[in-house]
Amino acid sequence: IYQSDVLHFWPAVINIIAAFIGNYIGGGLIIGLFYAYLNDHKQFKNEL
Repeated sequence: IYQSDVLHFWPAVINIIAAFIGNYIGGGLIIGLFYAYLNDHKQFKNEL
C-alpha cells in the first residue's frame, strides 16, 4: 500500500511532533481551560 521510497523518516517524525504539540495545545489547554470555566465554584462562595 505504501511506497517506502516515497515515505521519508524525518518528515514523518516532524509531522508527529507537530501533531503532538497541536493536540497538547488544543486539547490540553484550550479545552481544559473551557472545562475549568464551566466548573467554576463561585456559586458556593457565600455559603460560609
